[in-house]
Amino acid sequence: MVPAVRETGRPCIFVGNIMTQPGETTGFTLADHVAAFERHAGSGFLRAILACSSSIPEPILDRYRKQGAEPVALHGTSIGDIPIFAADLADGDQVVRHNPERLARHLLDVYSWLST
Repeated sequence: MVPAVRETGRPCIFVGNIMTQPGETTGFTLADHVAAFERHAGSGFLRAILACSSSIPEPILDRYRKQGAEPVALHGTSIGDIPIFAADLADGDQVVRHNPERLARHLLDVYSWLST
């Protein structure tokens, strides 16, 4: 898939996970997720990162913590030379997910910024 995306010449935007996955990404920060992605896709592939900065209600966080998950930590405004765009992307009253409308809107904003 990476060669096909590279051939388009379009910028690749990484959308960060909101929560870690127990046993898979336990303790991962956003930088750890990006590093894992770059190990597979190669460096220089990502042009921007869209990360969730939503505040998640404590009762929902407690439930996730009991399962061994936590919010993906976001530190700084870039990872290396890749800019991070943080936005309120989380949705859900029982399960935390990306809100599709907000995600789409912010992806378009980041893409527009990259295209200027």
